[in-house]
Amino acid sequence: MGNYKTLGIPKGANEEEIKKAYRRMALRFHPDKNTDANAEDKFKEIAEAYEVLSDPKKRVVYDQLGEEGLKTGGNSSSGAPGSSSYHYTFHGDPHATFASFFGGSNPFDMFFSSSRNHNRSNGFSFHNDHNNDVDQDMDIEDEDPFSHFGRQFGFPGGMKNGFPGEGRRRKGVPSERLGANQKHQDPPVVHELKVSLEEIFHGCTKRMKITRRRLNPDGRSMRTEDKILNIVIKKGWKEGTKITFPKEGDETPENIPADIAFVLKDKGHVHFKRDGSNIVYNCKISLKEALCGCTVSIPTLENRVISLPCHDIIRPMTVKRLRGEACTMSGFVVLSTGSHMPMVGLGTWKSAPGQVKQAVLTALDCGYRHIDCAAAYGNEQEVGEALALRIGPGKALRREEVFVTSKLWNTKHEPEDVETACQTTLTDLGLSYLDLYLMHWPMAFQRGAEMMPRREDGSVRYSDTHYTDTWKAMECLVDEGLVKAIGVSNFNARQINDILSMAKHKPVVNQVECHPYLSQQALIAHCRALGVCMTAYSPLGSGDRPWASPNEPALLEDSGLRVIAERYDKTPAQIILRWHVQRGVTCIPKSVTPSRIQQNLQVFDFSLSEEDIAQINSLNRNDRFIVPAVDRGRERVWRDAEHPHFPFHDPY
Repeated sequence: MGNYKTLGIPKGANEEEIKKAYRRMALRFHPDKNTDANAEDKFKEIAEAYEVLSDPKKRVVYDQLGEEGLKTGGNSSSGAPGSSSYHYTFHGDPHATFASFFGGSNPFDMFFSSSRNHNRSNGFSFHNDHNNDVDQDMDIEDEDPFSHFGRQFGFPGGMKNGFPGEGRRRKGVPSERLGANQKHQDPPVVHELKVSLEEIFHGCTKRMKITRRRLNPDGRSMRTEDKILNIVIKKGWKEGTKITFPKEGDETPENIPADIAFVLKDKGHVHFKRDGSNIVYNCKISLKEALCGCTVSIPTLENRVISLPCHDIIRPMTVKRLRGEACTMSGFVVLSTGSHMPMVGLGTWKSAPGQVKQAVLTALDCGYRHIDCAAAYGNEQEVGEALALRIGPGKALRREEVFVTSKLWNTKHEPEDVETACQTTLTDLGLSYLDLYLMHWPMAFQRGAEMMPRREDGSVRYSDTHYTDTWKAMECLVDEGLVKAIGVSNFNARQINDILSMAKHKPVVNQVECHPYLSQQALIAHCRALGVCMTAYSPLGSGDRPWASPNEPALLEDSGLRVIAERYDKTPAQIILRWHVQRGVTCIPKSVTPSRIQQNLQVFDFSLSEEDIAQINSLNRNDRFIVPAVDRGRERVWRDAEHPHFPFHDPY
């Protein structure tokens, strides 16, 4: 439930309640008092929660976008989502937060003796590294074991911040009171941090050594010490992105330390310059080449060379586009929330029990950072077992490095069932939050434990619950921190418009069947215009679907695709996945075969020509393979066509 749960307070808590909660929890879990092995980790999480919720700007971004949104970007002036980026990274020293809160002295000194010396740091020389901090989850109980000390020592009003009484903070001015002295925070110290395009392309961690003054425990004398700040730079971050480390500046008896901020600045590059999400390469050719045609060799940030045939007459300043070779080459799209969603993920539908765990492990080990799940697939517990082996403290991956999607099934559309269904999925997956939660279908079935509630004649029992009512309940999941973003699956354009007309949290994704035989061009254009990302399920045509009839075409056997694949020395599957990527469509191919899992991710080392893209587009037949169908008499019909919210009666 995020920072509010960590401090044991409701989302609407005021400033005073936040401070009281921090004081109570910090005293309870301070490592000098609490001998539990996990006390230090809990103490750190409590400090980070307080740093976020006690700062109005950070709190607004956190309330709107959640933890990931706070760390990956929101509006730098208002805290609301916007075009400029505001990035927060916890400074990592809970003892500094504790000391700052209690005015620089140790509140335990009047009760216990403490020999802990808490070190922190400021100054400036940096180098690259790939070490990352680990976020950890915890549960907090609501009790203040020190609440009686104020009365015990003769202070009838109790103690606040560990002292009799408490100073008031002037609205809008960060300040702290120590005795009669009012302390104000110094203005931020902002430094330019130059990064190469290669570092932006791959993501990196820079380490900055800072040297600054810190107060000693007596609250009067000072010392000088060093500290290393780990500056995590994620793939694709734009120039101007600001990364802030709160209260890491000089500390004196009269001030609150300044925040230290780093603003990203692109280094010059020998070949390229950046234009938003695009990489620009200026190429010089001879007059003969311009008039008669030529093949231009284009370098990339991955040290590859792409051959670009030019058959038409080339005029000065002609622009040729290699789609997908800049930010999409690094493998993600940016959702409307600011979160990064990997372009290629592992699908888990139809993965049999006993196989899906190993498939997820294989995928994570070979570089996948996007796992697509659903309650209806019946294998989320096994997926969770794999995630537990690779994600978490001391494991290969941090939680925020893996994008996990799941889906709300049709029998859970009643608003009061939505949170319970989500909590069940989180428990099965062993996660505290989902990156994305989708409404699996717009159609509601009769509520209950049965996945497919049926009448005596075998037909499905439907519910008339409207998907907009279900959506409102899903929005509460975002507000409560259970999910980072919400979206839909199998929705047509009209139904997406219905959601957008009433949504507080807009859908970030529409996941639909999509492949060269069902290219979904009109729906893609509609979603893109609304800022909704398209994800393709069954992106390779789901050739292993058990209900396929012998006369249905096999996409991977298509002769046109095979010719293109031979030309690029790739498999037909890789050609199709690259086609999706270059169209800006994320895709989730399913496989349990290790070699194919790896091949499906190897689609970022080549680019399809515009002619080949057009040829693949021409294969469209509007053939839907993944629609439940039943036999009625001698005719095979769509099973749910009579449902009032069946999505496929509309043209798109």
